[in-house]
Amino acid sequence: MAGGDLRTMTGVGEGTNFGMMGAETAIVVVASNLYEEAPIWYLRVKQAADRGANLIVLNPRETKLDRFASHVVRYEYGEEVKAVQHLSGAKTGDSLSAAQNVVILFGSEGLGVEGNANLAAACARFLQDGGYVGKPNNGLIGVWERANDQGAWEMGFDVAEDLAEALKGKAVYIVAADPAGDDPKLAQALETASFVVVQDVMQTATTGIADVVLPARTFTEREGTLTSGERRVQRFYSAVPPTGESRADYTITAQVAGHMGIDLEGFSVSAVFERLAASVKSFAGLTYAKISEVKPQWPIVGRGDMYYGGTTYENTMGLGAHLPAATQGEAQAIERPHREKVPRPKGDELLAVPVNKLYDRGTTVMQSADLLRDRIGHPTIALHPDAAKNLGVEAGQLVHVSFDGVSGEARVKLDPTISVEVALVPREMGFAIREPIPAQIRVLEQVQ
Repeated sequence: MAGGDLRTMTGVGEGTNFGMMGAETAIVVVASNLYEEAPIWYLRVKQAADRGANLIVLNPRETKLDRFASHVVRYEYGEEVKAVQHLSGAKTGDSLSAAQNVVILFGSEGLGVEGNANLAAACARFLQDGGYVGKPNNGLIGVWERANDQGAWEMGFDVAEDLAEALKGKAVYIVAADPAGDDPKLAQALETASFVVVQDVMQTATTGIADVVLPARTFTEREGTLTSGERRVQRFYSAVPPTGESRADYTITAQVAGHMGIDLEGFSVSAVFERLAASVKSFAGLTYAKISEVKPQWPIVGRGDMYYGGTTYENTMGLGAHLPAATQGEAQAIERPHREKVPRPKGDELLAVPVNKLYDRGTTVMQSADLLRDRIGHPTIALHPDAAKNLGVEAGQLVHVSFDGVSGEARVKLDPTISVEVALVPREMGFAIREPIPAQIRVLEQVQ
């Protein structure tokens, strides 16, 4: 996903709480199926709608959030920016103009990097023009795929326009990623790199081509912080002893930096956070002690009582702290978005559309865990029943999918809510799909 830089400018900030949102708030969800991508947000948005919040859902296909929405807007893939720009019109405009607060959650369904950046810009401009930034319960939220993606954006990381080209002939330091396994083009680019260092918790396709592999600890073996999509900085703690000679990521990086004459903190997590707060604007004023503070949470029923009252967990490890809203009344320069051109399938092709799903990809549930192996996601492709009929396939059948030099097998699922011309392909589940692209789909027996 892209657009994280706009989240740091127009994102929700201190005081934002979905649990307090009601009739005074409008919530817009665009290009994201929260039920499949972020179920906790799905529940929180649903509960806000139950309390009277005006929920507006923009998506090309039906989602489970639709039935709780005040308004549902359908658009064709590639028309995301237009859909956001037209929010001020007709019935949705009346709902938004009556709201004191507006929050927009944007995703990346059917979008590449450029399209996602344009969608983020359209959402940010809409919020800024309406004055829905710089105050509690207002602003932009990106539905990121990983827990700490927002933290990376706040630190200043960015998305390369052409990652394969950026890797060629370079010395590459890869941390907690498997580009060679994700995309054949990235694997080829890494083969031309002058030197490859990989820092990871397990063997991957990328560790297999690395010159040096540095064993890192899993998040369950160390402590640290993460910054959620709501821009809340939270602590996490080690749960199990470390394995073998593995070390925390910050320790490894500090040791590598030391050999290069660069001074980084590699021993104390709190000292690392102090340096972070002193050097990165978003984290200014935060301390490890502040994000570790706790206060009474209600209801307390169920913790020491004889019956269950809704929660049995008492937080003693810190409630975290919101990053302040970057925009405090002053306008920010936001580039004018433009609409992304979506390629049109020809002949018997279908438009393969990338979607996100909250699957375990074999990194949390290890392959050796026999009882849990079936919970690891496998390659699937969703087709409209009429499209499946035209191809001569049924639900559960294996098909061969190919596009732009990428090919593989996937199991068919049927979804009557999508267009007949579309095939939904989950990201990072066996296919290196980055943006909508025409695809050939064949019954497996026809390609053997």
